[in-house]
Amino acid sequence: MTKESYWKLIDLFREKSGNDLNFFHEFGHEHISKLDQKERIEFYLYTGKYLESINECVWLDMACKAINGYVSDDTSLYFNLWMIAQGKEVLLNALRDPDSLSELEYIPFMGLPDLDKYINMELFDGEDEEYFSESEMLGELSPDILEELSRETYGEGAQFENLASMGLLEEDYDLIAYSGEYYDSGIPHTDDNDEKVKLSKEQIKEIEEDIVFMDDSKYGDYDSFEDAMDDLENVVPKLLKRRKDLGLELDLF
Repeated sequence: MTKESYWKLIDLFREKSGNDLNFFHEFGHEHISKLDQKERIEFYLYTGKYLESINECVWLDMACKAINGYVSDDTSLYFNLWMIAQGKEVLLNALRDPDSLSELEYIPFMGLPDLDKYINMELFDGEDEEYFSESEMLGELSPDILEELSRETYGEGAQFENLASMGLLEEDYDLIAYSGEYYDSGIPHTDDNDEKVKLSKEQIKEIEEDIVFMDDSKYGDYDSFEDAMDDLENVVPKLLKRRKDLGLELDLF
């Protein structure tokens, strides 16, 4: 498998599935599982190498915060997998300018909605809403509104955990050669040997040549992760505007 054929498959799965990640995984898994074993494993290793290359990228973490509402180790990982699923052009552009993601037609923002648009305070006889708990106020909402609120509050966001090992069969695991810090701890590590499938030095070099970060820095000129998150309005203003236009709060947790 080549880098070009890897991205063609990613594009195929995305185009066939639209914005449905479950269908992306089902279609992609079925397609890849029918490839020969070496190609199945190389697809997996391409995903792993791109993921390893962008791991802990502060610019993607800022985009993750703007879209998902928070950043954790797992959320960052699954967001980066979602980024890979968006295709080569979207991923590489976002590394150079995370706010370029605002140009996507569909972004699965996750967050808490502005409750004021759902609640008629006349129900509370003019009492100030600060005297009521959120659960009391929501208890006055109709089932239809509660269902809509639930969808907004508990959206899955931009996360695609299942891309990590999509298409692999059980018999493939023992033939995977690992290098570096691998992201899927659920797959056993074994000693490398000549029978194992691994990316060549040329394949790895081609991937690394793709990776160019904003300001030529993976981590930016920040003293801490918190400092980076405080700079969101300067780095991803268009993403934040799209989030605000949906009436979603920024900090989920």
